[in-house]
Amino acid sequence: MELSRVRKRVTAAFLTTTAIAASLVVAEPAAAADRPLVFQKHGSDVGELWAGNYNAAGRVVICDNEADGRGVYIQLQNEAGETLSWTDSSGSNGVCVTAGSYFVINFIEWMRVCERINNLPDNCTDKISIRYGD
Repeated sequence: MELSRVRKRVTAAFLTTTAIAASLVVAEPAAAADRPLVFQKHGSDVGELWAGNYNAAGRVVICDNEADGRGVYIQLQNEAGETLSWTDSSGSNGVCVTAGSYFVINFIEWMRVCERINNLPDNCTDKISIRYGD
């Protein structure tokens, strides 16, 4: 009778440990696949590049945190010289623009954040050179 209780406890402990380990193994790849790669501020405005998998497109986030009437945009250029940009012109409403980066992460050359100024050249941060996986 005592041996039966021990077996039940050992079996229960084994199943609990196995279930916890399985949940960690399942959860880990998803967390590792999407992580911040570059974060850049322009005043209070923010631009971010998030990495996907090594050979997959990531995502960009751009947040206009200033109610100054000037939209803010993030600009990426790949190694072939193609440039794309995404704009948030909401002016500090707390809603950021998030989109797929289109470019494969390991082929992005640089990123920068710019503020659009009417009738003048846009005010941009320095370009951040990106060498992810090269």
